[in-house]
Amino acid sequence: MKKYFFILILTIGTLSLAEQSELQQQVRKGIDLLYSNQIATDQCTETHSCPENINKEILVEQALKFKENYDQILSNYQFKDLTWKKQNDQFVNFKEFQFSSPIQKENSPANTVYGYVYTPPMPEGCQVKFPATLLVHHVANDISDEQLFASMATKMNKGVVMIIYLPEYGPRKKNQQAPPFAADINEFKNSLLQSLVDIRVAGELLKTLDHVDQKQIQVGGLSLGALLTAISAGIDPFFDRYLLGLGGGDLANAMTLDKNKAKGIIKDALANINWNVDFARKEMSSFDALTWAYTVKNKKITILNAENDELVDKNKSILKLTNAYKENGSNTVLQYEHKGSHVPDAKELGKKEAIFSYLKVIYRVFGFLGDNKSAEINQCRQQNY
Repeated sequence: MKKYFFILILTIGTLSLAEQSELQQQVRKGIDLLYSNQIATDQCTETHSCPENINKEILVEQALKFKENYDQILSNYQFKDLTWKKQNDQFVNFKEFQFSSPIQKENSPANTVYGYVYTPPMPEGCQVKFPATLLVHHVANDISDEQLFASMATKMNKGVVMIIYLPEYGPRKKNQQAPPFAADINEFKNSLLQSLVDIRVAGELLKTLDHVDQKQIQVGGLSLGALLTAISAGIDPFFDRYLLGLGGGDLANAMTLDKNKAKGIIKDALANINWNVDFARKEMSSFDALTWAYTVKNKKITILNAENDELVDKNKSILKLTNAYKENGSNTVLQYEHKGSHVPDAKELGKKEAIFSYLKVIYRVFGFLGDNKSAEINQCRQQNY
């Protein structure tokens, strides 16, 4: 792999008046979709705002400003301090890398993006090209699950896979004892914005790597990774294909769920979040996947959801997003459902069924990463002997 130092030039921001008007209409339609999850008028209380009190035009304006800010951050961005470090592993071909994030905060470890790239081992001179996927990780203490996916996909010669740490995870975390989700809504929004621009820049880097098919640049994630992937698809549809595994729209609904329903590390991550759903929805409407659902066109989208997901509501988060993508007409949407909850629970499903559900998710993820190209590699190897 080479070292790349280049400027990321975006054409967004040079929209014609007609394109700006169309974008505004798409966002307005998305805000209507997001607020169709609002409670009924007869349920209004002091803690729940009434639908008629929501000024949707202001929310549309705020969403467009969010995108304008996003585009401005990325315009003329130049990779800084991009370094590679090859790992010696006889079974897996991968490298570590790091570069400066487009968003820089004072004395913050999140200023540096850290990640890994996994590539199928290739005979010298072999020019086999693979789909390239950025895997966006879930809420976790580490990203070992994503690394396992990447390692196995590489061994199966299915594709090139990149993983980055999101802000407030791994080496980008300022306080290792603090939960990854900031209780302060503005800190949370800033962290999410940084996640989005880091995903975009990582996608650009992925596109430059050896053995990458430039017509198959993909992004996908599980849980938190899927929620971010869905937002990225609408805000800046750079990637060719998207995988939403256990994620969807209406981020506020997922962030304010009944804490007793959350499990494990998800429960810990949400422990200090005390927003009510109306407040959260209004604050996060600018970047919600439902807000931007109608801008997603000409994309291939794979959606995985759990039958009884306690975190990502099937009707409010999954189906509304799926239907919006399909309503746009030009998208190819594949949807798969497995039994159980957000994380397959052996106590709920039985050990055998829980394992089966987990394997179904793995199977779909591997299918998304690409087709096995061992035959092409072997043919290339024989020609070189």
